[in-house]
Amino acid sequence: MPCLSCQPIYCFVPASSEKKEEDGAVLCLYKTDNDCVMKFTYSEHASGRSILTALKEPECSSGPNAFTVLLAVVGTILLVGVVLLATWKLVITIHDRREFARFQSARIRARYHMVRKTPLLNTLCLFY
Repeated sequence: MPCLSCQPIYCFVPASSEKKEEDGAVLCLYKTDNDCVMKFTYSEHASGRSILTALKEPECSSGPNAFTVLLAVVGTILLVGVVLLATWKLVITIHDRREFARFQSARIRARYHMVRKTPLLNTLCLFY
């Protein structure tokens, strides 16, 4: 009768060119019900007995820390906001400088045209 609730066991058989474990042992991984991974080697002894050797304690993955995720999301939003504000400030500064240069140019042209077109001011400027 097959086991319907059993987890699969994944084994990695090294190629002949790779270095094998002692006595031709095969590295295997088993995932438990609570998402822990157990690593062990499987080999057969010359007498026909199977040998299982646990390599480490089970490695259980824990979920992400909620506070760390919250800080990462808030930090990312703040960083994007600061970058957008800095970009907006740069665009507005460049636009304002161009407008001010245009205004200065128009003011100088208006003053020059006013002096050249007004005969009364021309005569006053000569005596002044």
